[in-house]
Amino acid sequence: RRLPPIVAVEGGNGVGKSTALNELLRRNPRRQLRLGVPDQWMRPDMKMRMIRDADWMASALYFLSGTLELSREILEGEDYQNAPTVLLDRCVWSTLAVHAAHDPARLAKLMPVLRSLAGHICVPEKTVVLTASLETLWKRISEKSADEAAYDLLTQNYDYWSRELGFYKWLQNALSELQIEGVKLEFIATDDLTPHEVVDYIEQILES
Repeated sequence: RRLPPIVAVEGGNGVGKSTALNELLRRNPRRQLRLGVPDQWMRPDMKMRMIRDADWMASALYFLSGTLELSREILEGEDYQNAPTVLLDRCVWSTLAVHAAHDPARLAKLMPVLRSLAGHICVPEKTVVLTASLETLWKRISEKSADEAAYDLLTQNYDYWSRELGFYKWLQNALSELQIEGVKLEFIATDDLTPHEVVDYIEQILES
């Protein structure tokens, strides 16, 4: 079945992904907006357990399984066939970015798993990575509710932030070298942009 373009918005906690995606949906309600995994995978109790308490490989497999199930839902869902775009709030790249940020050595163990899933996961045609300085992220996180900030504060330190950003830069180079037609990754630095300006830039990428 023919699918509409799949576009993922990625980036660190507090960078403004949800704000941007909701505005993109408001501008064109025919777009389909999904989290990178089904909603059931993001129940607060399970989300905190798998992010904070679980063995790292169990956590990675949990979220990769969610990506796999979401791909099935998109492939089989009638609503997606008529949408101009499927927008993802994070995607398969996010799981790899998180574990690369914790410990880059984990990628060597995850890559064989990812290769075994090739052909079963919907890879986004376009990935937009929103970036911001760590100081900006701390400020934005401090403005969230306590429940929302609880997840974000688990990872907001310099080493994690720099390794996560480094993963996305590596991914951009890797995708460029593979030269897969239509598949690309672009960055938008959001520190000095209003949310409206961020969305304007994303719209330009969608149209390119």
